[in-house]
Amino acid sequence: MPQITVTKYSGNRQKLLQAAVDLIMTKGFECAGVAEILEHADTQKSNLYYHYKSKEELCLDAFDVIEEAFFDQVLKPTLLDKSLPAKERLTSYFDIIIQNMESQCCKGGCPFVNLACETSDCNANFAAKLDRFFEKYANAIQDCFRDGVANGEFRKDLENFDIGRFLVAQISGTMVLTRTHKNVDVIKNNREVLFQLIC
Repeated sequence: MPQITVTKYSGNRQKLLQAAVDLIMTKGFECAGVAEILEHADTQKSNLYYHYKSKEELCLDAFDVIEEAFFDQVLKPTLLDKSLPAKERLTSYFDIIIQNMESQCCKGGCPFVNLACETSDCNANFAAKLDRFFEKYANAIQDCFRDGVANGEFRKDLENFDIGRFLVAQISGTMVLTRTHKNVDVIKNNREVLFQLIC
């Protein structure tokens, strides 16, 4: 994802939230310890507990910021842009993923996949937010696919399948492999295979 600048709140609360966003994006929830958040925010522990009950509450607030940025900066100009043909929307979405992975030297990957691996089994609050996020994400892909079927761009015989969830899984797995192999050719090759299958 592109760099996220937190505009919500002001003062120490804004600095704490920015620090949490930055660290979740680069290190994940578990590695973003309270001491590191405070150092990154250049503020005191008293400020953290004045604004938030816990690190978890701060990071849940950060999750909302990251989710909103993902839909505004990544999905809105690609998958959700109905002025474009469906295949172009999906291609543009992959282009953003490739650009982001290249700019990060294939590090970090998808913050939502990382958070799901870290928290979904042990933290009900994160699990609920992740469930809602992935459902919205899959629906955006499904909607794009249906538009492509209607326009003759994608295979009609796949129309009744849950392509949204299938592609979320395919894209998420591709990002994990790209991060593992440190090579964006994984995304490029998988995109070509995907279009061979659905077009």
